[in-house]
This record gives sequence, C-alpha cells and structure tokens, in this order.
Amino acid sequence: MITNTKLIVTMTEANQPFSKATKLADKNSSSVIFKNNRSKYLLLVIVVSFNFFGGAVNERKTYQS
Repeated sequence: MITNTKLIVTMTEANQPFSKATKLADKNSSSVIFKNNRSKYLLLVIVVSFNFFGGAVNERKTYQS
C-alpha cells in the first residue's frame, strides 16, 4: 500500500487531541492512523448534500496534493 506521508497520524497523536486526525482528514479527504509502525486505521470524510428533489446524494471529494 502506498501512503502519502503527510496523511499519517500516529496512534498516540490521534489519542491526544483526536481533532488533529479529523482536521487532517477534512483537509485531505482522509488520514491514516498508524499503530506499531503499521497502518491500522483509515479515517475518511463523508460528504453528503441534497439534490433538487430532496434526496441525499453522496459526493466524492477528490484528493489534492
């Protein structure tokens, strides 16, 4: 698995203020949480908007480097 190192958060960092991991995911659409030097969790952002007819539509955010 190829992971962008800018998206990595350690388990210790994620446990302290979880908002650090969520802010990173908000900015980049995802973040990877490592435990024992291995990727353990993938945090994804879900974006939902409503279309003209009132139904929910999932929108995919694109990754920007």
